[in-house]
Amino acid sequence: MMKFVKLTRAVLHSLEWQGYTLLTSVNFADDDDPTWMPQKIPDVKEYIMQLDIAGKRPPLQEPALLIINDALAEIAEEDLKGSVFLE
Repeated sequence: MMKFVKLTRAVLHSLEWQGYTLLTSVNFADDDDPTWMPQKIPDVKEYIMQLDIAGKRPPLQEPALLIINDALAEIAEEDLKGSVFLE
């Protein structure tokens, strides 16, 4: 069943346990309520570098990306924003 759920640390832990490494969004990085799509990217840093090289991350309006393990280590529950699309 597909659904949107509020982004929480529990959701991030569950996604990480399922092998997801990154959340991507068509929203911009400064959006107040982004919609996230979980991705299983083996090398997140390489993926981000390729986005930069390909010009898919223009500096003025960067699409939102959230590295799951970084978010768990550095972002407090109350600072998490948006909803995650789950299948």
